[in-house]
Amino acid sequence: MFGLHKSPRQMRYVKGTLAGFGGGNVEASYLSSRNFSTHRVLKDIPEFVKIVEVGPRDGLQNKKHIVPTAVKVQLIQMLVSSGLPVVDPTSFVSPKWVPQLADAKDVMAAIRNIGGARFPTLIPNLKGFETAVAAGAKEVAIFASASESFSKSNINCSIEDSLVRYSDVSIAARKLSIPIYIVCCGCPVEGKISPSQVAYVAKELYDMGCSEISLGDTIGVGTRGTVIRMLEAVIDVVPSDKLAVHFSRHLWASSFKHTSVTPGTRRVLNTPLPTQWSERTSLER
Repeated sequence: MFGLHKSPRQMRYVKGTLAGFGGGNVEASYLSSRNFSTHRVLKDIPEFVKIVEVGPRDGLQNKKHIVPTAVKVQLIQMLVSSGLPVVDPTSFVSPKWVPQLADAKDVMAAIRNIGGARFPTLIPNLKGFETAVAAGAKEVAIFASASESFSKSNINCSIEDSLVRYSDVSIAARKLSIPIYIVCCGCPVEGKISPSQVAYVAKELYDMGCSEISLGDTIGVGTRGTVIRMLEAVIDVVPSDKLAVHFSRHLWASSFKHTSVTPGTRRVLNTPLPTQWSERTSLER
């Protein structure tokens, strides 16, 4: 968690290291307060942001070399020990599509009693939800897209079909008092997605009862301007304290973190693990 030191003339992000290997540094940056006063998205920076580490899932899931379960568990333990309050540990997707995460049950069994952190677990549908809960998941995440092409290529259904699917998950989660959050991303196929489309999907998910909606720039092509326009559209229909942001490991991704710490938006999903860590079979330095 990083504090924001305010003064009449500038605001400074405190430089910090996320577990050393869990995502690198958040670079120190000096921002003129005048840049924030003219934008409703930027005018009221909160006192802190919460970092959510997604490396154990997002950073590993596309690696061809299968990382041993014990190493994944060790990684998660080290991330929690570093002080990170929320770690995305794995996903209950089909091993056919994501072989790296075929050990999701074993990972959850090993970390379910670790204290000091929360472990929201990505699930694709109601079946995945039931499997995750049986394995010990106390919080789940679902993935939706504001792009038809990306929705069909990634979760094999249209946007509307995905909303129906996730409505069933939301109902089941509420019955068990399990928090659920959404990762709502852009598109590497269609390119730019209109802010109004992102806002539509976000509102539908919020109305289902999702506790948090994470807005992601999937392939790191967004700009400061497009991020602001997206946030402006979404906060018209979803309370800003229900929003989080997730950006890729692009050279200027850290500048988006500055842009998107909106009034009440206090969560930044950290970028995936650096490749050199994802490909190792041991966490020994």
